[in-house]
Amino acid sequence: LLNPALTNQHGANWAASIETGGTPGRANSVATDDVAPLIANVQHTPVIPGPLDPVIVTATVIDESPLGPTVNLRYRIDRSEYADRGSYPIFDANEYTAIAMYDDGAHGDGLAGDRVYGAEISHQPDGAVVEFYIEAIDGGGQIRTWPAPSLVDNQFAQVTNALYRVDAAFNPYTYWQIGSQPLYYMVMTEMERGRLAYLGNRSDDAFSHAQMNGTFISVDGTDILVRYNVGLRNRGNGSRTPPPNNYHVNFPHDHLWKGVAAININSKYTYNQLLGHVLFHMANLPALDATRVQVRINGQDLSPLDPGRMYGSYVHLEVYDSDWAENHLPDDSQGNLYNCVSRGRYCDLRYRGSEPNDYGFADGYVKNTNAAVNDWSDLIGLTYALDRSPDERYVEEVEQVVNVEQWARWFALEGLLTNRETNLSNGYGDDYC
Repeated sequence: LLNPALTNQHGANWAASIETGGTPGRANSVATDDVAPLIANVQHTPVIPGPLDPVIVTATVIDESPLGPTVNLRYRIDRSEYADRGSYPIFDANEYTAIAMYDDGAHGDGLAGDRVYGAEISHQPDGAVVEFYIEAIDGGGQIRTWPAPSLVDNQFAQVTNALYRVDAAFNPYTYWQIGSQPLYYMVMTEMERGRLAYLGNRSDDAFSHAQMNGTFISVDGTDILVRYNVGLRNRGNGSRTPPPNNYHVNFPHDHLWKGVAAININSKYTYNQLLGHVLFHMANLPALDATRVQVRINGQDLSPLDPGRMYGSYVHLEVYDSDWAENHLPDDSQGNLYNCVSRGRYCDLRYRGSEPNDYGFADGYVKNTNAAVNDWSDLIGLTYALDRSPDERYVEEVEQVVNVEQWARWFALEGLLTNRETNLSNGYGDDYC
């Protein structure tokens, strides 16, 4: 903890200890009574403005000084262009308009003196993508920006900013009607939007896990939520191309979305994915929750690019991770969850040795939980029982590591569905968890 006089709820007030093992019983090795102002709870409203709407940006800014910091809102209209394999544009502070933010109760900031600062961005033309960030400076000259600068070509630059888009055709406050599908409205700069579309259209680069910076807005019958600085990437195996993209969305861990850190949004054979997962739940088998959703990328509905496999809808699937385990296996959520994608037949549950390295990336097994702990003994024990148990004790030993009735029901349902996706049910050690 840097300054115990300030809240310990913000990551900016923490740093790694200089001394190995910390300094128990003594002041923290990184302790200071003067840190750069803390910036949190940034919001803009309306979340999807029209071309006649000014936008109010607010942020909570905390500093040790009773005089308070100087806070500025800096914004610009995105003028980037997508260039194949192009580089990030050089950050130029002169391209940003600076507006002073105030905590006086007269700038959309709520009550005066509550540490919430506000400022207004004037209305912008239809289709404009607006980048903005907050800058706070304390009396000693220490500066912090939110979002923080990113490391680009070994230099820090203010290039992964908060974003919103002006859209004359869409009003999120009137979108939802009974029976409507949830809407995921995602905003990127033109350069990064184009780069992500390129990855979903080129088989030679499709397997890149490069993430684009974006804003994620969800609209459904419960609420309207905004998350900045989400990571958007192309996902899938054989379905990474053609367009439109499948999306994997990573949310900041200090600002989860509906309690989860990531979601998948798929665009291929979405009706099969939805129905299949529903049937697995009906069979009382662990599975992902699946939801039909609408997706807009910088205001565009890309589903008509593949009408025969989408019929106008994407499907939102949970991610197999610790969040999924807590939601679906609450009595045993701390175990290891393995994902098997080998693009071949290698994850066939054959015993390959007693060391974790015998099962790792080369064979396609990946730990989706407890990844930092190099303990693969459960998987090793499972494969040993399946592959090496003697005939006379085979059933007994397999029942020690496998819920046989559940496994039999899984294989039966896979056969009933005639699932042609490569997996254990049709002889491939691939694409299962």
